[in-house]
Amino acid sequence: MQSTASFSYQPIVDALNAKSVDQALLMLAEHSEQLASDPQFWDYQVAALLMAERNTEVKTAYQACAALNTLYPETIINAIKAAERTGDMEWLEELSIQLEGCGTEHQFAAARYRADALWKQKKYHQSLVACRNLLKLTPESVAALRMLIKNLLNLAQVEEAVIEANRAVTLLPDNAELVLMRFQALIAYGAVERGFELTNAWCNDNAELVHPALASALANFSQYHSKLTVAEKRSVCERFGQLASTYVASTMSWQTTFEAEKTLHIGLLSGDLRSHPVGYFMEALLQHSPQYDIVVTVFDTLNEGDNFTTHLRSLVDQWHNVVDFTNQQIARLIQSNHIDILIDLHGHTTGQRLGVCAFRPAPLQLTWHGFLGTTGVPEIDYAFADPLCVPQGSEGEFIEDLLYIPSYYCFKPIAIAPPVAPPPAIKNGFITFGSLNKPDKHNQGVLSLWAKVLDSVPNSRLLLKGKGFDLPIYRLEFERKLLLCGIDLARVELQPPSARRLFLQSYQDIDIALDPFPYSGATTTVEALWCGVPVLALSGDRMVWRMADSILTHAGHPEWVAANHEEFVKLVVELASNTDRLVQLRSNQRENLLSSPLFDSAGYAENVHNALRTAWRKRCASGEW
Repeated sequence: MQSTASFSYQPIVDALNAKSVDQALLMLAEHSEQLASDPQFWDYQVAALLMAERNTEVKTAYQACAALNTLYPETIINAIKAAERTGDMEWLEELSIQLEGCGTEHQFAAARYRADALWKQKKYHQSLVACRNLLKLTPESVAALRMLIKNLLNLAQVEEAVIEANRAVTLLPDNAELVLMRFQALIAYGAVERGFELTNAWCNDNAELVHPALASALANFSQYHSKLTVAEKRSVCERFGQLASTYVASTMSWQTTFEAEKTLHIGLLSGDLRSHPVGYFMEALLQHSPQYDIVVTVFDTLNEGDNFTTHLRSLVDQWHNVVDFTNQQIARLIQSNHIDILIDLHGHTTGQRLGVCAFRPAPLQLTWHGFLGTTGVPEIDYAFADPLCVPQGSEGEFIEDLLYIPSYYCFKPIAIAPPVAPPPAIKNGFITFGSLNKPDKHNQGVLSLWAKVLDSVPNSRLLLKGKGFDLPIYRLEFERKLLLCGIDLARVELQPPSARRLFLQSYQDIDIALDPFPYSGATTTVEALWCGVPVLALSGDRMVWRMADSILTHAGHPEWVAANHEEFVKLVVELASNTDRLVQLRSNQRENLLSSPLFDSAGYAENVHNALRTAWRKRCASGEW
């Protein structure tokens, strides 16, 4: 038998260099007994298995090599790649420590892998230390700077995150990833509009450096900005669409037939089919899908499912987890599933994969629910709307055509809501106004109007609840905004976020809910109504501002929508001075809602499916395929 010392690995090396991985693995297998005690054999085995994408087997081969007490740096690096692919972060952490012992030339890579492994295990304190050590080695490492800021945000050290983000952008002013991190830090700080303005200005000055993630973040938070015009908001979204198109060499051919009355294959592109507003909206529709000639496939972009996801999965035909796929890979999967109509349910919200739509993997593409405005993506054909949230003459807000249904939203009874309680004013002796919308929606314009409300109703209070109020720095910044608007902090209660059951219970402490603008409430509006609380809103000039208008009108209360600030204050005063009316609303509002279009899930499903079929027929009649 040939000894390991005299064995030549050159044919295996040649096969690997030629990417003939099957041949290399075959040769290794032929000599496995002879060479099992040779670390070099396991080094090549690790390399070959990695090249063959047999990632779980890499770990076994690596452990065999480690057992021989000889590890080559390239063996560790290949094992690290396998650990990243399989998501084995504990092993990645272990490997990074081993790589650190391979010499100074590997210090940076080892520190970077360790910081990443710790972060993905949610060991944020340890990852933060690792990032700081990494930055001592390479102060201008973008990856280290990004992870440093992300760790600080996850540790709720928001003020320091803003400081580090500003420092990073000053150090590397041409880096779009760091500009995005600064934007995210400012949002966490509660300075949404300031963050938007800084980031938008940078993008205008550095158009060639902007990447899609940054452009999408700006589009998402354009909904919160109180001073942007409709045209400016559309322009921000179009910038993303133009960028997304540059990543697509050519659009796809479709593996479907253009028959107007065939069974329709519907694809849902979303990570929000869970305990999330989008999940709640879609439940009513999906429960009625078996009555229609459709097949529903979900492409889950976040993989953050919960018990409600399990329920929704039972209502669809297929479910694919695509969180680790590239946009092109998702597009190919959609194409191979013969999807006729692809519906994006994110828009520019967290988890969005609008870049998939740029490949046009389906012959008909729509956007719905997640983002209330144009996506700016020219390959998306339609956006859903109703005549109240996008009235005639307002279509110019969109680059997409509009697919109208009678009501944009539909809800199911909220089973976990507590019983409707009497208005708190009865026991308190004063009116409590409230909003359980995201605090980021409460801009200076909103708070200034609510200051007039408090001034007009003596002894009244304001209750606000949501993410951010659990962070001292965010609360401090928000209290500063309240003071600048002339609101006495003694009349305001800021509550931290809570689980949905407790969240809904908070409505028992509110007499009248106030809707913010320009980002009005949708789910929160219906939840307030369901809990017996009237909601007063202001009419607006864009879809995202008109959602409460649409919901209140369909709930039978168009009189609760004011045309201007003066009328809003007048409505508030009239309702606040009529305790009997508040008592009466609490007694029958839930029952009235159940008989409204907002809770007619069967009618809603029929309207949506009719709209989709009509759009498909039109697509087939176009002859463009």
